[in-house]
Amino acid sequence: MGGRGSYSYSGNRSAKDGSILSAYAVASLNKGTAGGTTVESAIDRFREQLMDNRYEHSAYIDDAGYVHALGSTGKEGSTRVAPLSSVAHEKGVSTIIHNHPHGGSDGRKWGGPLSGGDLEYIASAYNMSGGRVKRIVATSNEGTYSALVTKSVSGKAVRSAVKRADATVRGRKYQSEIAMWRAVNKAYTSEFAKIGIEISYEKQPKKSGLLVTQKTGTYA
Repeated sequence: MGGRGSYSYSGNRSAKDGSILSAYAVASLNKGTAGGTTVESAIDRFREQLMDNRYEHSAYIDDAGYVHALGSTGKEGSTRVAPLSSVAHEKGVSTIIHNHPHGGSDGRKWGGPLSGGDLEYIASAYNMSGGRVKRIVATSNEGTYSALVTKSVSGKAVRSAVKRADATVRGRKYQSEIAMWRAVNKAYTSEFAKIGIEISYEKQPKKSGLLVTQKTGTYA
């Protein structure tokens, strides 16, 4: 699957590769949860620890707010999601989370919204899990994007929605890169609501008063 935030299947291999780093990262993402946690708290921990990483990482979150099966390809532009079978024994796993890095080889200042690949992946996961895994989250420099699948949606319907959304923004010039991503997210939000996937966005509060360069872009 292409585009920012795309995924690749890992086949029968778990994305938890058993390395010390992988084990530490999962433990770190769940650190301090002895007194309880929530899904939103888990998202915040993931953002804090991995949002600024050069590479994309993915994981599952259960309804109690614990993170499972952290994975990464160690490459820009895509991540490896552990197969659903690797978390089938975990109760209440319902959310897939990943980061959309900024910077890197493309030099972009913003992570960008959920891609068509992201949305097709969560629609497939919803169907394969019988509706159990139903939400996908992407943390980015500008904020947090989320999509909730409310009913079974075919891959064909997702791809058609992507085409309609892209057609409304493709070829247009925007005053800044962030303005472009806002327009793309708005188009996707509108089209996917029609097929039963609810997209939402929460702007990341500014950490300081420093301005970030807003790179002009054209959606292609």
